[in-house]
Amino acid sequence: MEKQIMAWQRRNAAVSGLVAVACLAVQVSAAASESCAPDLGTTHEVVRVIDGETVELDDGRQVRLIGAMAPRPNALTVDTQTWPPAKESTRAVEALVLNRTVTLRYEGRRRDRYGRILAQLYVKTGGNETWVQRHLVAEGYARAYTLPGNAGCVSELIKAEDEARRARRGLWSGGTFRVFAASDEDALLRLVGRFVVVEGRVASVTRTRRYTYLNFGRDWREDFTVSLATRVVDRAEGGAERISAIEGRTIRARGWIERRNGPAIEVGGFEEIEVLDAPPAADAADAWSPPPSWRSHAPHGRGEGLEAGGSPTADGLGTPLLTSPRRVGDPPPARWGRDMAVNAAVLLLSKKTPRRILSGALQFS
Repeated sequence: MEKQIMAWQRRNAAVSGLVAVACLAVQVSAAASESCAPDLGTTHEVVRVIDGETVELDDGRQVRLIGAMAPRPNALTVDTQTWPPAKESTRAVEALVLNRTVTLRYEGRRRDRYGRILAQLYVKTGGNETWVQRHLVAEGYARAYTLPGNAGCVSELIKAEDEARRARRGLWSGGTFRVFAASDEDALLRLVGRFVVVEGRVASVTRTRRYTYLNFGRDWREDFTVSLATRVVDRAEGGAERISAIEGRTIRARGWIERRNGPAIEVGGFEEIEVLDAPPAADAADAWSPPPSWRSHAPHGRGEGLEAGGSPTADGLGTPLLTSPRRVGDPPPARWGRDMAVNAAVLLLSKKTPRRILSGALQFS
C-alpha cells in the first residue's frame, strides 16, 4: 500500500511539473509577444475574414496580420482563394477570430501602402489570450516574415515556424514549402519573385558603400547571395562585428528571390538571418578586425571602386591602390598623404591613367 501511495505521489508530481512547464511556456510566449508589440490599441469585433492574413473590423477598417504570411501559389494562373493551402489558412483565421473580439497591438508602422492597419492581434480563447500570428505560424498555416519598421516580433515568429517545420505541420507537410539549399541555384532562379527560406554556409562577407553581401560561393555571377544595406549594419549595435562573424557560418535567410546575376535575397535587418551553428573557438582577447573578403570584389556593386581581382581601384581601370578601403566612421590613416603619393607613382607606371587623374592624386600627397 505504501508503495502504491508513493507511486501515485510521483505521478502527481510529474503531472504538476508538466502543467507548471506548460504555464511557464504560455507566460513566456505572452510576455515576448507583448514586448515585441508594446503599443496597446483598441478592441474590435472581426466581422469578416478576407484571406489568411487580412481581416475586417466592425468599423470597416482592414487589418493585415503583420508577421504571418499566408501561403500563396507559385503559378500565377492559380486562384489563391481556391488553392487548398490558402483555403486552409483562411479557415484557420475564421475559426480563431471571426465574430470575436480582438485586441490590436502595434510595434512600428501602423499602416501599409494600401491603408490597411498593421498590427499584432490577440483573441480570448478559453479564458486565455492567444496571439493570432504566432498561432497561425506555429500550426503551419503561415510563414514568418517582416516589413521595414515592423521587425520586433519576427524572431519569436521564426521560432514558432521552426516548431511547425520540425513537426511537419500544415504547409510544411508537403514539398511545396520547404527550406531551399543555397547551393541549388537553378531551383532558386525558378522562384524569382517568390518568398522563400534559404539555408547554406556563408563563404565570404563583402562590404561596399551601399550594401554588405553574404556570398555563398566563389562565383558571385552564379552563386546565391544575401544582401543587407550597409547603413543598417552600421546602425545596429555591434553590427560590424556581428556581420563579420557570419563568415564561415551556416545561416538561414528569408525574403523575396531576385535575379542579380545569380539568385539573391535582400534582407531588411539581422532579424531575418538565423545563425544555425556555433561560432568557432577564438581567444577572447583577440581584437576584432574585418574579414579579408571585405576587400574583395563586390558581387553586385556598380562603380564602387573595386576591381575584378579583389583590390580597390582609384580610377575604375583596374589600377590597384596600396591602401585598404576604409569602413564608415574610420579615421583617416596616419600615413594617408604618403600612401597617396605612392599610389600616384603606381598610376604613372601603369601607363593607363589619364593625366587629369594623376594630377588629382598628386594634389593630395
